[in-house]
Amino acid sequence: MKNAWLAPLLSLLLVSCTSTVRVEAERAIAAGERVRKLSIEDQRAALGALQSLACDDRDVCHVRDACLRVALPTLAALEHRRDALAFMEVGNAADASAETVEASKARAGALLDAAHAALEQGKSAVPECDGALAVLERSVKGK
Repeated sequence: MKNAWLAPLLSLLLVSCTSTVRVEAERAIAAGERVRKLSIEDQRAALGALQSLACDDRDVCHVRDACLRVALPTLAALEHRRDALAFMEVGNAADASAETVEASKARAGALLDAAHAALEQGKSAVPECDGALAVLERSVKGK
């Protein structure tokens, strides 16, 4: 399920039929494929590059932007989760002081709360992403 937010965008962009849309879709697909192969640490920069990718077709741009509103918070949630786990490891170390354990628990808890909020933000953007994909699919099939 890793990077599931990217699959619908990439598959729909593949079916583009006009040359302008096809070129933009190919660029987005290439950028998206690069993102999928990266570690969490490198995905942030790659998604930024995808976000700044130039596009002229209104429907392609809307799909890209709408689906990035799912992808970016989802990535943030993964980063928060990773960081929370690191704090939990520090707190679980055999030589951790009581202060360290409490501080680590508090920080991990705050990060997990932030991860949950980011996931909810991404989840709330899914209908717009799905809708934009459907509109693009209809417009491409109609051309």
